[in-house]
Amino acid sequence: IIMSDGKEVGTIDGTYSKDEVLDAKLSMDEFPLGMINGFIPMQLFGFRGYGDGTLSVKGKLDRPEVDGEVYLDSSYIFSQPYGVEMRFANDPITIKGSKLLFENFLMFAINDSPLDVSGAFDFSNLDRMMLNVKMQARNFLLIDSKETPRSETYGKTYVNFFGTMQGPVDNLKMLGRLDVLGSTDMTYVMRDAILTT
Repeated sequence: IIMSDGKEVGTIDGTYSKDEVLDAKLSMDEFPLGMINGFIPMQLFGFRGYGDGTLSVKGKLDRPEVDGEVYLDSSYIFSQPYGVEMRFANDPITIKGSKLLFENFLMFAINDSPLDVSGAFDFSNLDRMMLNVKMQARNFLLIDSKETPRSETYGKTYVNFFGTMQGPVDNLKMLGRLDVLGSTDMTYVMRDAILTT
């Protein structure tokens, strides 16, 4: 049983054998996505909101086979240092053969302009996780924040964006076009840097 703030938010049923093979089922009921944030290095970004659904996990831990669906509810990805916050569409995310599939998956800026994501994130080999997605957005409010002690950027940044991101997650290649719109008013804070010519 997985608990959060005294409430049951999930269960894990299954077996883990001595030869390190897992055969388990994870069921989530209003599972707080914020529980994932402790595993994100330097808290560069984080999640909030809830997920419901069921995942099956089979195989060795370094090459798990994961299948299932997770339904997102009031879910966001955010970055305090960069002043970014995007809301996920309340749609199911499908995982097949340890591939997270994005089929016209929408993420919304604060001005409700959508970023459309299509493609897949393959985590079947945890030593070489692969991403292959296409993204597009128009009049997208990418940054909307006030200055704080942790700010790297603040203000408002409006963009049009069309691009792709491909490759292993530790060496991603991004191609595309980013048009910064005239309605942008943003400040970038340069910290602990030596100014050069």
